Amino acid sequence: MELNESQMEALLSIQQKLHALPDAMTVGAIRDILEETAKLIGASRGFSCNWFDGQLVWVPYEIGPQIEDFINENFIGIEEDGNFILRDPDYDLVNRLRRQMGGGVVPDWELYTEDTGPASEWHRDIYVPAGMGQIIGMNVVLPVGESVMAFGFNGPDDPHYRNDTTVNLLKLIHPSYSSAFQRLYAKSFDRPSFLALLDALPYPTILRANDGEISSANAAADGLDWTDIATLDDELVFHLPGPNLPDMRCTEIVIDMREASINFEDLAVRRGLTDRQAEVAECIAKGASDKEIALQLQISVNTARRHCEAVLDRLGVNSRSGVLFTLITGRTARGVLPVAA
Repeated sequence: MELNESQMEALLSIQQKLHALPDAMTVGAIRDILEETAKLIGASRGFSCNWFDGQLVWVPYEIGPQIEDFINENFIGIEEDGNFILRDPDYDLVNRLRRQMGGGVVPDWELYTEDTGPASEWHRDIYVPAGMGQIIGMNVVLPVGESVMAFGFNGPDDPHYRNDTTVNLLKLIHPSYSSAFQRLYAKSFDRPSFLALLDALPYPTILRANDGEISSANAAADGLDWTDIATLDDELVFHLPGPNLPDMRCTEIVIDMREASINFEDLAVRRGLTDRQAEVAECIAKGASDKEIALQLQISVNTARRHCEAVLDRLGVNSRSGVLFTLITGRTARGVLPVAA
């Protein structure tokens, strides 16, 4: 395959950004890579979906919210082999098949069968309305789940769909994509760094494994059991998804901040956020979704999503649960944040 000068420049730019991603991971950086790749291969839309710190990191490009909502509503958990468990059996089958195929470039005509593709309700009712009726994607199989970038085209007659050039361009990108997200996964689930964050919290905090066993309790939680905190009905008792540590597929965290006197907005501003970002950061810290933030701040869901991405990027965290930790401690797994005057 011969590439023109414009394609060579775009390909080099994407590979360079993928190489830099693990050392300075931001949602914005993933969005840039997604959009540049879509434009290079002639895709009209797409999304990136990754699993970090026990949460879905979803980055859309010119698509509706249907797929993200569907995945969140269907997610049950993670089984021993690292596969996601989804309520919709047909969608669960497709995800398992893709993961079993191994990492690579995955056109939908190789993945879908008559039973798992267009004939399925999830495809007709979710993917088609979101503009993802025809897809060529690439994925990286990780110890827990996978990293996916999927690209949608304007129908089966789109000249960039079922096109060898499109597939070959993605195959040229895939080695850099695979390396970047494997390294990013390893950094995101670094056990010592995460446990150091728990120890830095001045409030009773307990990390529990998926089998119910207490993995770690910080000094402030000395003598307390999980049920001592988790059963409390108070808005200052936080229940958060935890990271998928190497020996635990799923974890959860409970933090008792009833004795705290915290102004989240003030902390956010001191961490370098704008006033609007500080408002959003407080909402995130208290567990609000994009839709809830949009309603509370009287903005669109898309605007709320952009603000949330900016907050994560500015704080240097990979997931929404990391916002609470960082606002309180001023620390991330990568280091200490500067404090504004």
